[in-house]
Amino acid sequence: MIWLIFKNCSRNKSKSVKSTDIINVNNSKQIIQELLREFDAIDDLSECDNTIFSTELHFNYLSVVEPFYNEEESIPKMEMNGHQNVFENNTVFEMADLENDIDAATMIINRRCNKVTEKHLKLLQCPFTWNLESGVWKTNIIDHIKNKYGKYNMNISSITFSLEKYISNLMISCGLFKTNQVDKAHDKLKDIWEWLDKLDNENERFYQDIRDGLKHIIMSTLCHVLYAVNKTLCWQLYNTITRFNSMNVKSRAAVHAINAAVYIEIGGKTLLNVVQYAKKACDLDSETAQWKFIYSLALTAQRQYLMSNKSCPTASEFDAIQHAIILSNRPNPNFDFHRMRLMTNKILYHYHFDKSKIKTNTPEKTKQDFYNIIELIKSIVIMEPEDPHLIVKCAKALITLPYLPHENILLIKQMISIAVNVSFNDPTVIRAIKEIIDIFRELIDTYKQLNENKVYLDNTKIQNDVKNKEDDDLENDLKLIAEKYEIGSRPILDLINLLEKYDGRYRWKIMAQICSYSILFKDSDNLLVGVEQFMMLIDDKNIANSNIVTDHRSIFIKDDSKVFNLAELMCNEIKLAIILGHSKNQDETKFYLDQLTNIMEVCQVKSKAVNPSLIVELTGSQKKQKEQNIQCPKNQKQKKVFQKMNKQHGSHKNKKFTTNNYKYTSSNQKRAIKSKTRKINQHKTL
Repeated sequence: MIWLIFKNCSRNKSKSVKSTDIINVNNSKQIIQELLREFDAIDDLSECDNTIFSTELHFNYLSVVEPFYNEEESIPKMEMNGHQNVFENNTVFEMADLENDIDAATMIINRRCNKVTEKHLKLLQCPFTWNLESGVWKTNIIDHIKNKYGKYNMNISSITFSLEKYISNLMISCGLFKTNQVDKAHDKLKDIWEWLDKLDNENERFYQDIRDGLKHIIMSTLCHVLYAVNKTLCWQLYNTITRFNSMNVKSRAAVHAINAAVYIEIGGKTLLNVVQYAKKACDLDSETAQWKFIYSLALTAQRQYLMSNKSCPTASEFDAIQHAIILSNRPNPNFDFHRMRLMTNKILYHYHFDKSKIKTNTPEKTKQDFYNIIELIKSIVIMEPEDPHLIVKCAKALITLPYLPHENILLIKQMISIAVNVSFNDPTVIRAIKEIIDIFRELIDTYKQLNENKVYLDNTKIQNDVKNKEDDDLENDLKLIAEKYEIGSRPILDLINLLEKYDGRYRWKIMAQICSYSILFKDSDNLLVGVEQFMMLIDDKNIANSNIVTDHRSIFIKDDSKVFNLAELMCNEIKLAIILGHSKNQDETKFYLDQLTNIMEVCQVKSKAVNPSLIVELTGSQKKQKEQNIQCPKNQKQKKVFQKMNKQHGSHKNKKFTTNNYKYTSSNQKRAIKSKTRKINQHKTL
């Protein structure tokens, strides 16, 4: 009966069109040479050898779903109430009651009419009734399925059963129908039925147990195809379909499992309900390893959809896949591959995000964990899987590990060679290999950049360590000089001698201490030396506006809170010296005025009123009694000097300094050095 329906519905087959995406390939040997030549071109692996480079990019390669379309709607809130929900046009149906409603609805329909309607079709189990999003069929799902599964997993000419062959061909037929290729969709379903018909005569236990469920899905899908072209044949076929609740438990479990597998294939919002269908299959038939495998995949897919690939695999995911491995009567490389991917995800998560285990996740332990992953991948290849795409996935898993020892490159090349040899020039395998080569090239570029950053950070750390040590050494030396000062030592000579021990910025710090000491703790006769020292200090403008000057703290002031601007102190004391007439002659006064202007320009000091008690405020000392009681010029002569100072300061404010107007040049620097030398000799005499 079924064969008559297939034959009656057959049309003239349209001419096959060669896809422009098909890659022209020659023999396997030539393919291997071309691919490995590309692989060898990426030969600079010294940066990543024996080093862990873990980035968020690595999580992208752990997805069990390969998205191929964009969702049009946002994610609805998931209700975790123990019921199974199906979303269809914003309507929620409770799966707990769906199976019981099917039989009742079927009896009502059969009594009322003898023609098939859409209500009849909705009672069937197939991708068209599983509430897939409409956007799925608007994309090129056919090419997606072909590229993912390849020739091996879509070849139904051989009399061997696999869920991969069944699901891939089922999805292709649905895609053909939804793209208005009804004739091709019918032919594909006919090929699947013929394949299942041949399997009926084979002694394959797994297929025999779930046969009714598999045929129910194919016949239900064909009903939708016939409904569009011949409703009479559709009604005849509908009457021959075994009802869902009339099937044995294993067949019903198979329908739920394939429903979940299709959801995983599609991705998107369907993943909100994928776990419920997979779990239902396991509840109905707990002894079938394939359902445990699909259940683990469903748990992983839903977690990654709701929480992203960066989340950590749950214990349920590991338990389900481990249970599948135990139930399997022979080694299954697909099971081991999924377990390997979960282990990789967990290692990456703890190494990259889990701060609570940062002490246990040492680089050495993580390397050992990744080494175990490498051994597991090797064991999968040793099983000699017949699926070339699985072998390519193993090579990709090695490439995308954050730990890539150089010796693994040879192993990856061997995997690529094996995949090409067993693919029989399958263009989808060649395309997949080219994709992982592109991924490898991208990762190597990332590793190089990370390595450069690591080298830079290491060098910076070394420099900082040296700098911190010098900071500590200078601080200790200055502290020792301050302690000697407390017991009566004169520190200028010690500070000058300290200049020979340090260089660079540290030398300027010492020079700033000499300047501040000369101003704060010596009489006004030493102001000229202090000014010359300060001009030497600010000769470098970077120093003039650094915290060495702007946030200066004298080591000879016990109060650490006394932080001041050394340039402001210098300007204040120069003004005070001019007001009090401490200059020996007019040339010295003019020199002070010139340097005052220079200091204010270079150090960007704003003009302020003279503070005669500034030193006392800073040091708490009473050494300069004559300045302490001065608030303003008391006699007419001092007023004239002060007015003259302001007038001259204004005339020099925007003037370029030359040798003629006492600009602080190299000759002045020599004079300052001679002055310091003379001072050293005086201290030695003392």
